[in-house]
Amino acid sequence: MGYKRRKRNIIQSSHLKIHIACEGPSEESILKDVLKDYKYITVKSIDGGGYGKFTNYVERNKDLYPIFFIVADLDKAQNDESARRLLNEMIKKVNILSNMNTIFLTGPEIEYWVACCIGRPNLTSDDLSAMDYKKGNKVADFISKNHGSYWLGCQSITNNRLYYNKMSHKDKYSIAHENLQNKQSNLVNLLPYIQKMQQDKLN
Repeated sequence: MGYKRRKRNIIQSSHLKIHIACEGPSEESILKDVLKDYKYITVKSIDGGGYGKFTNYVERNKDLYPIFFIVADLDKAQNDESARRLLNEMIKKVNILSNMNTIFLTGPEIEYWVACCIGRPNLTSDDLSAMDYKKGNKVADFISKNHGSYWLGCQSITNNRLYYNKMSHKDKYSIAHENLQNKQSNLVNLLPYIQKMQQDKLN
């Protein structure tokens, strides 16, 4: 019994500490629910402000957290060239800091991921609102109430034509400009990405 407890503590202490900065309380609600069993991962909303704010946040806190994930919407970059440049600058700087770091982008907005999580990827934001969906810290409850889940979200997304792609911490990221306007979310790779990192750390 004592041996098993010690062994579990050793495994827990060997986990890589990951900090996730996300765009708002909707994303924070979703991520905290999906990652509730991952005690070594912290999640914080930066309350909007654009891609430049993410870059500043990471640079300001790079000595506090060894690994950063960014979770953001693509709508600003889809609609404004200057915002797209800021997004690309953010991607470059975050990846230069550490190859462990990565970005998760949903286009146009997190509501597309929410719709996928309840198995209805064609729903618009207006459709979701008609179902009593509201942005904020109760989004995970909305998904659960509608019998949704992270894994259903993964199954519902059939488009793999992504603007930003990085399958694991061992890979270099790629940007495909021709895919910017697509409906998309690489949040399907969130848990696999984490699991690959931890497997390498434990091995």
